[in-house]
Amino acid sequence: MRTSLEWRKYYEENALSLVEIPWDVGHELTAEEQETIALSVQDFQAGESSEGRHLLQYAKIYAKQTGEFDYLTLSKSGR
Repeated sequence: MRTSLEWRKYYEENALSLVEIPWDVGHELTAEEQETIALSVQDFQAGESSEGRHLLQYAKIYAKQTGEFDYLTLSKSGR
């Protein structure tokens, strides 16, 4: 399993070779898919504050259990 810093490096390197998004094509989601996504986002928003308090609470627990304190640091920085 990769460490938090290894995942960060992976995503930073991946960001250098992104595929261009064809914005002019428009969305291709069905009404059912749109509703499913909207409900999922609403559920997340209902359980999380804009400051991410729940995320940080669980990041602290995870860091203590695994010794992966970089995960907590990265969670706080948003990177």
